[in-house]
This record gives sequence, C-alpha cells and structure tokens, in this order.
Amino acid sequence: MRGANDVSAPRHVYANPGPEAAPHDFAVTKSWYVMIQNCLKVDPLPYLVGMRGAGECLVSQPEDPVTVHLVPRPGNTRRGGGGGAINTAGSIGDPSSSVSAAGPKESFEIHVALAHDGPPLAEGPDVSPQGARDWVTLYTAGWEKLTPGSFLGEWSASAGWDFDVATALTPDFNVIPRTLLWRYRVNAATGEVIRDVTPGCEDLCIDHPHVNPLFEGRRECRYIFASLSNEVRCSGPPVGYVRVDLATAGNGIHIL
Repeated sequence: MRGANDVSAPRHVYANPGPEAAPHDFAVTKSWYVMIQNCLKVDPLPYLVGMRGAGECLVSQPEDPVTVHLVPRPGNTRRGGGGGAINTAGSIGDPSSSVSAAGPKESFEIHVALAHDGPPLAEGPDVSPQGARDWVTLYTAGWEKLTPGSFLGEWSASAGWDFDVATALTPDFNVIPRTLLWRYRVNAATGEVIRDVTPGCEDLCIDHPHVNPLFEGRRECRYIFASLSNEVRCSGPPVGYVRVDLATAGNGIHIL
C-alpha cells in the first residue's frame, strides 16, 4: 500500500450519480471492488427544521431494485457492461469496464461478509477460467423484506406489552424484519444477478457477518461467523453466534 501523500500512487475515480444515500458497505475481490446500492432517498426538510434525526429522513423505495456495482481493480482485464455501466472517469477511462447490474426488489443489504471471484465454494474447489473471470460471489446480511415509507419506521416505540420495557424507544421485533445471510452471484459478462439465502441459513436470523481477515476476498474462504438471534425464522436481538460452512451446501451450520 502506498502512502496517502505519495503522488506516484495510481488513482482510479468512479462516479455513480444515482443514489442519494451512499452504499452502506462494500467488499474487495482480487479483480473487483463490490458495492450494493440500496434504494433510499433523502427527505432533508424535517432534519433542517429540527423535527427528526438525520437517519429518520431516509425513505425506503422497495419498488426499485437494488443495484450491484462491480468496479475493476487495477490489473483487471474483464470488459463488463452487462447490466449497464457506472459513469466512469480516471486513468482506466472506459465505462464499459465497470458493471452496474439490477438485483431484486424489496431488498436492503446491510453488512457485507465476503466477496470473491468465481462461483460459490459449495460448487466445488475447481473452477473454470471463464467461471473465475465471469462470476463474482457476494455474501451479505440483509433484511428479508423492505417496507415502503420511513426507512427506520419499524424502530418506533413499543406498545401493548404486559411488562416494562427498557425505554420508550425499545425496538419492537414483532415488526422489525428478519435479517438473513444472503448469497449473491453476479455475472460480470451478462449483468445477471442471482440472489438466494446462503444454503443452511434459511431458518436463521443473523447479523454482522465476518470472515477470517486472512481469507478476505478469497474463494477458498470456508467459514462465515455471525451474531445469531435465533434459528426459528423470527426477528430478535442477538443472543449467540453461528459459524456457516460455505463448502458444505447447507450442512455446516454450527451454533456457538
């Protein structure tokens, strides 16, 4: 890594003029910087007049698809463009080298655990040169369903309980959507986006997934660790941890 003041360090500038709110998280593979753009707009007036906090001025748009952006790292020779291109400027200078692909609707992705070049590890240790070049796999925690209106509308005051709650703003998990570990498969050549629940995690409510930093961006990364709320398909606060084995196609869930 070169120092921030090293003028000889190469710079690549990519501009994405679409979102009003920046992507929440990102990942890095050998070939790409990977970002998922959620569908949010900003209503700043309530914040400017002191009626709401900044986060409460975010408005969800579940009718629009999330967008997966693949921005090539230096040395990446893949020529993308399958789903439309990010507006690009800088030393690469070719917008078609970036990929901006439409994903599913009613989705919101929060914390990215891992991305790597090629298909998922569960498909086997060997991968063809074309598969390694064309496909990108991404694992991220995200809500099961994004509702329209105020983005943080579910985090309102709880009411109707038969017992005392900690504060008037205690989250009501009866209305907060469940957080799942999603798997994205993105084809950089065609712009195809395939999203499903990571095999074995269909019943889990998780968040804050991480991998061993030594395996960041590498396809041979086998385990994802996450906080666990429950394994009964319900939303709730974290109470433990889970380890997900990416090589076993759903048979490697270990509750810690």
